[in-house]
Formats: sequence, structure tokens, C-alpha cells
Amino acid sequence: MEHILLALILLGSPSQSATTQATHLGTASKRVVVWDGETHDKGGSWVNPTTSTFLRTHSDAHSGNTSLELKFHDKQIWIGCGFDWFEWKTGRTLGTDTSKMTNLNFWIKSTGLTEDLQVQLLCNGDVVDTPEHHAPKMSIAKYCPVFRDGKWHEVVIPLRDMDYPKGYDPKVVTMIDFGFNAEGEANGSILLDDIGFDNRQVGNKSSK
Repeated sequence: MEHILLALILLGSPSQSATTQATHLGTASKRVVVWDGETHDKGGSWVNPTTSTFLRTHSDAHSGNTSLELKFHDKQIWIGCGFDWFEWKTGRTLGTDTSKMTNLNFWIKSTGLTEDLQVQLLCNGDVVDTPEHHAPKMSIAKYCPVFRDGKWHEVVIPLRDMDYPKGYDPKVVTMIDFGFNAEGEANGSILLDDIGFDNRQVGNKSSK
């Protein structure tokens, strides 16, 4: 298994699974919400290294009262975390169908981060976390250059930019990973909220 440390941490009480809903994006647009801390707050997480934590927090959120927070304090090491909104359940038919969506989107607020942060989607299968289940790692700075300024920003990444490997199934996506290489000392936090997929046309990025 690729992840160095796999911690099964249930992030909230059972709630609705990911659903498709109309949003403020427009009457013709649809959004699949996989985690928002309120209506959709079910899932498990992992984090690396053991000096870091990745937990839900009520200290700050883009919407509602809850977000996911990666806290890190280490140096010269790869720091990463991930969230599986299907709680590590396996199967070739279990997952979120993103095949008709055009974008991955989420809100992020970062403090103390100087490096770029990468994001990666994983699909489901008979075994969790096999190489063919990893979409390519995408640079968040490429799509939101100012995301490290300590404010909330929406990141919108077109799914067409992802060169899926053979074996990746966009109809059963279950996990999202984040990570960066700390070349020097890294001490800070990354807040994540309102993770989902939509079929809008990419426009200007928003900030709060």
C-alpha cells in the first residue's frame, strides 16, 4: 500500500452518502457533494507522518461549522493526508460517479505552507489503493496561485486535465489525497471544506 500510515478515523456520525444536487452554480448545473462537514460528513482519513494530524475541526470553516484540518510540523519529509468518503469499503461498483462531471472543486485555507500542494483522486476496486487507481497528481498552485495567503479560496480543477491511467474508473471515485514535500521546516495547517464535483464551465476562481 502506497500510503505510509493508514489511519482509519471516522469523521462524524453516519450521514447521507454523496448525492447530486442543484447548487448556486446555476439551474442547469449539478454538483456532487462528497464532504461538507454537515450534510455529508461520513468518511475515514489517513495522514503521514505521525507528527501530523488530519481531523475535523470546528475552529474555522468555509461553510457551516466544520472543516477538515491537516496540522503539520516537520522538516525534510513528505507530508500528506487523504479522505475516503466511503470509509475504505472496496468494490468495482462502489463509489461516486464523476464521469458526467467536468470539475473537481473544493475550498482551501492554508497557513504556514510555502511549497505547492498536490491533489490526487483515487477510484475504487477490489483492493484499496493500487497503482492503476491513482489519477495523476495535480498542482493546486496552477489552478489557484494565491491559495497560500491565509484566506479561503475555491479550487476548481477540470477533470479533462487529468490523464487517467489504464484501469482508473471515474464512475467509482472514493478518495482524495493531498501532499507536499517539505524541503525545510514546515509548520502550519491546511483547512479543507465543501469537497465535490460539478459540471459547470470553469470561470473565474472565487475567494472569501
